[in-house]
Amino acid sequence: MAPKKVQKRPVSGSKKVQKKNARKASASKQIKSEAGGLVIFAVGVLMALSIYFDNIVGPLGELFGKFVGGMFGLSGYILPLIAMFHGLAKIFKPRLIHQDKRFSLVLLLLGIFSAMLQAGLYDALIYENMTLSRYISTFYKEGISAIGKGSEFLPSGGVIGGIIGVPLLFVFKKWGTMIILTTLAIIVAMLITRLS
Repeated sequence: MAPKKVQKRPVSGSKKVQKKNARKASASKQIKSEAGGLVIFAVGVLMALSIYFDNIVGPLGELFGKFVGGMFGLSGYILPLIAMFHGLAKIFKPRLIHQDKRFSLVLLLLGIFSAMLQAGLYDALIYENMTLSRYISTFYKEGISAIGKGSEFLPSGGVIGGIIGVPLLFVFKKWGTMIILTTLAIIVAMLITRLS
């Protein structure tokens, strides 16, 4: 008995369809990444114009600049540059792995620097016997003044720096707080540089 010949089937159209769908999904993902990067870059430019200049972007830009200053204080000067760089990375290098995680870690590091500013430049006695809303209001006003949008210049870390730094000041005083925040900053910087 002779062995039967096995006929090869022609390649079905389903594999071609799968490849075509995969290419469409990849192109769609790339367009989303580039569009997101463009939006982040534009927000960074608006933020920079709002913070570095007075009334160049209009009243909404002034509010935006005050909000960033109120939240981050002196560290708010760096935030537009970080946003623009991240937006450009999403546009031109969309395949970078972990870039959004790295961006989150950079924002965390910025928050730690804000806390170091707040804790290093102020005495805890200034903030004693305040309610939570009064704390936040004080930190916000100091942050606005830190980027030159207030009545006088006050070096400050804004709301984020105050929320992180001042409770540590009450518990660990100035030296202990600075040691803790410096250690956290080094750890976050290590995580940022070791992501690939």
